[in-house]
Amino acid sequence: MLDIPLDVVEENEAYTIFAEIPGVSPDNIEVKINYDNLEIHIKAKEETEEKYLHRERPNADVVRRLTFNKPINPSESKTSLVNGVLNVYLPLAETAKKVTLTIE
Repeated sequence: MLDIPLDVVEENEAYTIFAEIPGVSPDNIEVKINYDNLEIHIKAKEETEEKYLHRERPNADVVRRLTFNKPINPSESKTSLVNGVLNVYLPLAETAKKVTLTIE
């Protein structure tokens, strides 16, 4: 089974993910955020006509999903790809605050 090795750092106001994906161009990477979920999708390279004697490098789509215990603010999230490491910065969303309403 193929997997994307990664580290998750939790800070006071954000999560930062470092995922190793060497040899993959940014065009073949899709990052999706939904409330408290992150999905990293690596799209497979196109098949070639070459006949392999031995093959270890993966050539299939790979998806890695993470669920966090706090909601994420997708509008301020950022990604970058540096030397084969995908960096994903996920700031936390503000949680609902308790409010007391006055009856008019």
